Amino acid sequence: MRNPIREFSSKLFKGLGKKLKAVLFVLIAIAAGHICDDYFKATFPVFKICFGLIGLMIYISVNNTPADEEK
Repeated sequence: MRNPIREFSSKLFKGLGKKLKAVLFVLIAIAAGHICDDYFKATFPVFKICFGLIGLMIYISVNNTPADEEK
C-alpha cells in the first residue's frame, strides 16, 4: 500500500540535503510548541522546550553519521 503523505513530502523536499531538512524540522517543532503553548495558555513554555529538544535530538542524530566519524 502506498503512503500518499510520504510521496508528497519526498516530492516537496526532493532537492534539500539532510542537514537542511533537520533544521526545518527543528523550526517546525518550535513553531508547533508555540502553537500548543498558546492553545493551552501555558505560562511557562513547556511545549516549546520539549518540542525544541526533540527536534534538536533528531538534528544531532541526522548529522552524526558513521561516515563523519571516519574522517
